[in-house]
Amino acid sequence: MFIKLIRASDHLIEAAVMKDVSAEHLPAFKEELYDLTIRVDARVVLNFSVVESICSRALGVLAVASWRLQRGNGMLAVTELNDNLLRLFRIAKLDRSMSVSGRTIETAEISAAA
Repeated sequence: MFIKLIRASDHLIEAAVMKDVSAEHLPAFKEELYDLTIRVDARVVLNFSVVESICSRALGVLAVASWRLQRGNGMLAVTELNDNLLRLFRIAKLDRSMSVSGRTIETAEISAAA
């Protein structure tokens, strides 16, 4: 299990990525993320506090999930990134298609961003 559901309401889903995402584990990560983002009108917050590394293909999976959510009037937020991952997300310009932060985003901020 890569993603643990923390809380879900009508339009807000909070979850935590529970381990590093390597290319070897990409299919499971992709499937769990797809299941989590099936409601495309939701705001999905993924906490990455325990993640130390992520493969480049997983970044692509996150970008596609963000795009799907945006098309359905939802959004993806990635929080609690360590400094290296935050830098990686910014270099990959993922901060342009999703909310990316090194700290927890409050629910009110997510609602206001929509």
